Amino acid sequence: MSVLAHYKILTSTLIAMFGLLALCNAALAAEDTAEENEPENEAVITLEQIIVTGQRSLFLLRAQIESARESLYSSYNDFNVDDEFDVNCQRVTWTGTHIPE
Repeated sequence: MSVLAHYKILTSTLIAMFGLLALCNAALAAEDTAEENEPENEAVITLEQIIVTGQRSLFLLRAQIESARESLYSSYNDFNVDDEFDVNCQRVTWTGTHIPE
């Protein structure tokens, strides 16, 4: 290898090292200024807490849902012209079980 080739490799290596050094210095300087900008006595931020308590019991909600369901089926059956397509819901206990569905 010639002296000129060694010189080019050395030059490119030095340029890369100086670039890396400059980049590291810039990063450290940015970190230092960020630390200086932070207030020393940080204020404690308290978050507002909102508590919502329901006024209805689950039993009342279930009863209202069942009432709305029956009202929907009744309205559907009233608007339905063909009685074959009417919806009739009832709670029955299937054979072999004691759980009504």
